[in-house]
Amino acid sequence: MRHWFREVVARAWPVGLLAGTMIAMVITGLGQATGGASPTGSEVPNPRRHPAMVDALGDTLPAGPAAQRIVSLSPNLTEALLSLGVSPRRLVGRTRYCDYPPAALASPDVGGIIDPSLERIQEARPDLVVVARGNPIDLQEQIRALGIPLFAFDDQSDLEGIGDLLAEIDRLVLPDQTQKAESLLARFEHQARAFSDWAEAIPRSERPRVYFADPDNPGFTAGPGSHIDDLIRNAGGRNVVTEGGAWPRYSNEALLVAAPEHLLLALPPGRTLAQVLEQLRKDPIWGALPAVKQGSVCVVEAGMLLRPGPRSIEVLERIAGWLHGDRSRPESR
Repeated sequence: MRHWFREVVARAWPVGLLAGTMIAMVITGLGQATGGASPTGSEVPNPRRHPAMVDALGDTLPAGPAAQRIVSLSPNLTEALLSLGVSPRRLVGRTRYCDYPPAALASPDVGGIIDPSLERIQEARPDLVVVARGNPIDLQEQIRALGIPLFAFDDQSDLEGIGDLLAEIDRLVLPDQTQKAESLLARFEHQARAFSDWAEAIPRSERPRVYFADPDNPGFTAGPGSHIDDLIRNAGGRNVVTEGGAWPRYSNEALLVAAPEHLLLALPPGRTLAQVLEQLRKDPIWGALPAVKQGSVCVVEAGMLLRPGPRSIEVLERIAGWLHGDRSRPESR
């Protein structure tokens, strides 16, 4: 199974399991950021202080100075940090999968999401490590044992929850470009609400039936509780998958019975829509689906579609335009 889907499945823990087993800790009383060179050889002063905060596991971070040396172990958190206006110089470590925005690539690579190098994390001398559901529990315990501050975010959510996640990151790290952060948060909240209201007015009979798939992992899909399910709903569609959790297995037999008229595909890196469609049409199962026969396919780059974060609104707008091109929709902002 390709790496990105392992990461998505790993992220889809039930909330109760997350709260009951995952361990995170925030070391308090740190005062100013720890010393040491940043990737550019200089520190970025940020004397502002964040309020007392409680993370996804119930751990409280007392009010204190904004972290100056951050290691992110989740691609969507890395994207959120930089998109909100956090200086790349404050990002002193990221995973090999943190490839967006491009500025992230200037930060040191500490390894994978499930297998980062603890040695590299230590060498970065972070005053904050941020994690999400895709990061293994034993890894977090090891980071804690090293005495490194760690803050856990719950990133499995609907659009409203993604907006809350971005706002929580903003409160915690206090971006250097405050206007950029305010603009992103305002646009996200406005568009999410606008599309939610718009979609609610669409009768069920006029909602196209949609199935999400990755052509390289056809046995898995997105179900209730996933952000993709919420994207489909708020784009005016109906997910044909109505049970099984956020990221269930879906059999060929069930897919043939569901017979979706529309496919939402995560485009694998290095492949084109034409290549993917050719692959699907040659497959005896996928080629029999109405969506493939009719060519009703919406393709979104895998990293963009699968990471709940700032670009989720752009994905929402794209899906809505695909499903309801002849219907008036909320304007982009």
